[in-house]
Amino acid sequence: NGIKHNIHYTHHMWLYIALCTVILTATQSYKMLPKTRIVVFPGYGCSDQDYLSLKTICAKYAIGVDSVPIQRWEWLSVLKGLATKEYWNYECSPKTLFDWYLKKATQAVKESVIKNNGGPVILCGHSAGGWLARSLIQNGTFYDSTKQSSSDYVSALITLGTPNTGHNNPKYDTTRGCLRYIQE
Repeated sequence: NGIKHNIHYTHHMWLYIALCTVILTATQSYKMLPKTRIVVFPGYGCSDQDYLSLKTICAKYAIGVDSVPIQRWEWLSVLKGLATKEYWNYECSPKTLFDWYLKKATQAVKESVIKNNGGPVILCGHSAGGWLARSLIQNGTFYDSTKQSSSDYVSALITLGTPNTGHNNPKYDTTRGCLRYIQE
């Protein structure tokens, strides 16, 4: 069990190092980072608590980090899709299976923008959180908004370990069509 814990800890440590490196190199200047905030989109099966170390590391550099407040048990919400024809035909949209996540993400981003003095924030999606973040800003409009431009809320999107393309064979698409929907 100790070895398993160390592997899990090491995986997260490398994730944090990679995230910090990407953020630092993705911006024009490190000194610009304190002028923006980062919103972390947890990956499938993860909770916002899994990213506390990232928040601590970024706080040392005066970088504000918020995360979508997801609890591990909430991922069971995708099971509602089992009752839909779209699920079994691999034709789900992110809204079909992940509306609960996207609503929380929308609120988290809006709150982060307020903390950022009304300025847009950087979205950082880990694993499935990356394509869910893409879904949130798809087509240049913010989720569930026909009027508000995504750029009013988001200045950049960083994805880490995100499957950004679906499988060629729909029968192997673990997103049940969500990735295909985002790509179209």
